[in-house]
Amino acid sequence: MGNTCYMNVVLQAFTHNPLLQYYFFLAKGHGSILCKQTRKQQTPPSVCLGCELGDFMATMSPATASSANSSMLASLSSPSFVPHKLLESFWNFAPSFIGSQQHDAHEFFLEFLRGLHSHTHARVSVPGGVSPRFTPTGKSLCDCAVHQHYAGVLQSQVECVVCDQVSSTFDPFLDVSLSLEDMDDGDDGQQSLALTDLLAKFTADEQLRGINRVYCRRCNAYANMLKRLRFHALPNVLVLHIKRLDFHKQRKLSRYVQFPATKLDLEEFRSEPGDACDQDPVTPRAKTQNGNKDAADASLYDLAAVINHHGDSVEGGHYTAFVQTRNENDCGNDRRKESKPQWLLFDDTDVSRVREEQVLSSQAYMLYYVRRRPRILA
Repeated sequence: MGNTCYMNVVLQAFTHNPLLQYYFFLAKGHGSILCKQTRKQQTPPSVCLGCELGDFMATMSPATASSANSSMLASLSSPSFVPHKLLESFWNFAPSFIGSQQHDAHEFFLEFLRGLHSHTHARVSVPGGVSPRFTPTGKSLCDCAVHQHYAGVLQSQVECVVCDQVSSTFDPFLDVSLSLEDMDDGDDGQQSLALTDLLAKFTADEQLRGINRVYCRRCNAYANMLKRLRFHALPNVLVLHIKRLDFHKQRKLSRYVQFPATKLDLEEFRSEPGDACDQDPVTPRAKTQNGNKDAADASLYDLAAVINHHGDSVEGGHYTAFVQTRNENDCGNDRRKESKPQWLLFDDTDVSRVREEQVLSSQAYMLYYVRRRPRILA
């Protein structure tokens, strides 16, 4: 199969995601039976990445697919296999990935999400016959697995320093890339940073002056501005990409970034913290049962998977993944009855149990966090 470690780690993160398990197996978010019947009638028969991902997840964790009470540690003793149909579906959507050459795991992740949305989204009907993908405030109108669980909204505010006029734009996102540039001081990674440091830099206020001035309608002139970036709506699955691979300078940034296993709090990085106007309501059922506690938990995330890049080359290297296993009771809104988390290391065909300390000491390239109080639409 050639260099497919970049695929393996991303697919393991998908497979063991409790919200995707809920979507495919419990909520039946993708009607695979009807989809397969419809595709067989087409000439030639088409492929569906959603159906194949669901089948792949069922093969990797059959107990979860049948709602049996079992952990996914069976992966340790199961023989490896090649998901030919899943690869065929993806390659049909993204021919540039065909072949045995190495690709970037983050690049593959984004392209896989695009393919999954393309194959599973339903047409959105709105008055006037127009079918936009997002509302003016960036909220997705699509209920596919991608936009239900991975989509969030960033709010960019620009304030004129002369007249205080504020304008806002809203941009949807499926992941957040965090820069290490100007934070790697040449110490070969000996000094650590906190993940919240990178988030603070990502959302830091920016002065727009000189050639970067913006036209102000109220002043009727170009003026200095203050730009703010905040999270307007939080996703169920927060994927953070730490930009270690500098393709322009052909170098890898190796500085260690500390990241929490539980309770990553994004409240300070949100627009209008705690305000219902952020278009990101707490799940009604949970809010009724738990009152204000769910409002406080609405910005909290727990670590679900970590993807690591090994090697100094930006054009190659090797990818491994740490994945936390959960039972099916953790798949919905109520994740209070969690058992002690267990971590698995996926290294090509080798799978082994590891301690949480090993996960947290790794040089993370991609971090997958699951929201403690997810919004479930299905």
